[in-house]
Amino acid sequence: MEHILQHFIDNTPELLNFLAGYFPEAEFTGASDQQIIAHYISTNNKETVLQVQKELEGLKGDTETLQFISREINRHFETTPETWDWVIKIKEMYALKVAEVD
Repeated sequence: MEHILQHFIDNTPELLNFLAGYFPEAEFTGASDQQIIAHYISTNNKETVLQVQKELEGLKGDTETLQFISREINRHFETTPETWDWVIKIKEMYALKVAEVD
């Protein structure tokens, strides 16, 4: 799992910040995924927001990556396909929100 972390640090640092920095708190605040995305986009500069979108689009659905994401966002998914479905939903919601503010 540590090599996946290093991969994220080296290749998708903004995405790592977005996932690990914003989603775990939702458990305590009750924020929805949509609210988390909106908050992130409204509190970061356009360059960072667009970089996260690019990094999100490049995500692959391999098991190790999805397990890492699940761990970083502090959520339990029953299956790897369920995690991938969540990632796809986040990609779509993020893109829509970026388009709204653009």
